[in-house]
Amino acid sequence: LLIGSVKTNVGHLESAAGIAGLIKAVLVMQRGVIPKHLHFQVPNPGLDWDSMPLRVTSSMMDLPRSDGRPRLAGVNSFGISGTNAHIVVQEYSAPDGVPYGQRQLIGSAQAVKLSLPETLADLPLPEQGVQRRGTRLLPLSGKSETALRQLAQRYLSWLDEHAEDLASKNAAEPLLSDMAWTAGVGRSHFDHRAGVLFRDAGSLREGLKALETMKKLFRGCKMLNLAIGDAGKPFAAGEVAMHFWSTSAVGAIERAKGDFELRTSEYPGMGEAPRGLPAGGNSGMLVSTSDDPKRVQAAWTFLKFCTSGVGAAAVAETTGYMPPNKAANELLADFYANNPNKHTAVRQAGLLRDWIAYPGDNGLAITQVIYDQIESIVTGDSDDMAALQEEMVEEVSSVLP
Repeated sequence: LLIGSVKTNVGHLESAAGIAGLIKAVLVMQRGVIPKHLHFQVPNPGLDWDSMPLRVTSSMMDLPRSDGRPRLAGVNSFGISGTNAHIVVQEYSAPDGVPYGQRQLIGSAQAVKLSLPETLADLPLPEQGVQRRGTRLLPLSGKSETALRQLAQRYLSWLDEHAEDLASKNAAEPLLSDMAWTAGVGRSHFDHRAGVLFRDAGSLREGLKALETMKKLFRGCKMLNLAIGDAGKPFAAGEVAMHFWSTSAVGAIERAKGDFELRTSEYPGMGEAPRGLPAGGNSGMLVSTSDDPKRVQAAWTFLKFCTSGVGAAAVAETTGYMPPNKAANELLADFYANNPNKHTAVRQAGLLRDWIAYPGDNGLAITQVIYDQIESIVTGDSDDMAALQEEMVEEVSSVLP
């Protein structure tokens, strides 16, 4: 006899304990899966467990079949007054013997009426009326960072379980929209928070994975939060394992690094559009007031050399910069074969995108605003991604012309 208590999953419900046990039994019958009885580690030594045909479901398991007979579950509930109620639930099968569908719902959809807060009640509705949202927010929260990551992982598992149903669904469809609504309205929200904006099951999965990766990378691995100017020396000394920076620093780090193997690589997960890396570079300009034609010619010759295949190849060999012309890459074939770390820049050429610029005189200030907000994720000061996004938009908008 398999036994377990719903109290370990939902806590003390007092007068609602009985119906909670019934709901658990019905779901076990429908899904064919018995949830884990939490926190059961040491059985009561006062009981002779070996002589009793009992087993506590200390791990999630399938509900065993019963040789063609309907499966049964008993629900036992003790009231605070001493009343003991017991009911038996039997698995449902259609008259033709077909088992009840695990994902089948009973009854028609019901509309849920909501009232806006008083501060918003008088706002006019959009001219086109209320439309289904094409983008939704899945709020996530937990009592700790670990709990938050575990919740994100459970949602990923849910997406895997419903992959077939969600193949062609977007955020406006009931399965996804109801999930997001229930997560926002039907769950408690704890101190450690995050949020994922999504348009469909694919973007929701990507957002959950990105959140999980960021948490693991910066907090689970306890990465140091170092500014670019401060990261080079500890990285070269082998005190920092990963360093995200321009390939222009490869030459300097190779010359200064300690006794370890250095490897460079493309940015992960950047291959599909519109993802990419902004293209940067340097320009050369010589200004001369000399009337001496030899000086002017020498300056012009030097500038042409710097931008030629030979000159660009020399820069690539000493720094790691990606050459600005194909002629240099042809000259560097043997060099790259012997120096694969400096070939990374060339391999990333297909990822290059236009440089992002902001209008007006506050372009650098806007970049710093975004930098500071992203850094707050790394340091753990920001967990609510939706709130952080709103704050970032507000700050950037305030300095745009």
